Amino acid sequence: CNSFNLAMKRKRFHSLNTPEKLAKKFHNRADKSGVLQRFVLKARMCSKRQARRYAFHIASWFACAPLYYIPGSMEMDLLHKFVLKLGGGQLPGRLRKVLPKAQAALEGMNLRGRIQNGAWQRLRQRLQRFHCCRNALAEGHPGSEAEDDAEQEQDKSERQGMESEENEDKKEDKVGGVCHAEAGRNDTAIVEVDSCEDQAEADIHGYYGSADREGSEACVGIRDAALAAVAKDAQPCGKEAQLHFFRKINLWANMVNHEKLALLKELQLASKAAGSEAVLADAVCAVAAALCPP
Repeated sequence: CNSFNLAMKRKRFHSLNTPEKLAKKFHNRADKSGVLQRFVLKARMCSKRQARRYAFHIASWFACAPLYYIPGSMEMDLLHKFVLKLGGGQLPGRLRKVLPKAQAALEGMNLRGRIQNGAWQRLRQRLQRFHCCRNALAEGHPGSEAEDDAEQEQDKSERQGMESEENEDKKEDKVGGVCHAEAGRNDTAIVEVDSCEDQAEADIHGYYGSADREGSEACVGIRDAALAAVAKDAQPCGKEAQLHFFRKINLWANMVNHEKLALLKELQLASKAAGSEAVLADAVCAVAAALCPP
């Protein structure tokens, strides 16, 4: 009987959320904007205990991200908000493990744009206040037995609450999926737009033209033709070209409105200039990525 109970406890523990599972679940979702919107709402009214759980979720997205993933400023700002709610004191064991990995992953990513770099610098300054992130390079040094015993005891108490947390996540995903099903069909990105970005959004609409039915059908035709051209050009290059194209799609999806406007103007200038084939191919790839559905 004792062996059966021990086996069931181990089974439940291994079925709990891990950074790998959370990252795979997030990056495989087509409606990332809906997920981010739900976390924005949670950041406004969550308790300290909930902030620990949400910070673990978002840090897992960075720590176990796929190679093509380029985070947007919104994801980094969300992690920064939840980390702020943690305050001082000792972090839970799983956060002490995943936050340094997330910090190392973000440092190795090619972040482009002033807003993305600004969000990363704010997050990095906050993470450096934690002992585990400051000494991430010295990972693996032997600690005292008292520290090891305290960590094991804390991990044990965390495991007891992880099952209820996972059930809460399933309920939130089910409720959030129903609430955001209609919103996800119309929203292409969830961005907190200030007054200057409203102007940039208006400029983008003017750049594309009127959003009537004929214009949308023309955009679909242009998108299909651009995608076919990119696929034809990328075929000899193999997986490297496909990876480059996915990075362009992810980069566009994580841009705010005025960054999109600046990129469109750069692409327009590149199409008029007598550049090399490599420059034009990169411009075509960026345009095709912008025309892809979110």
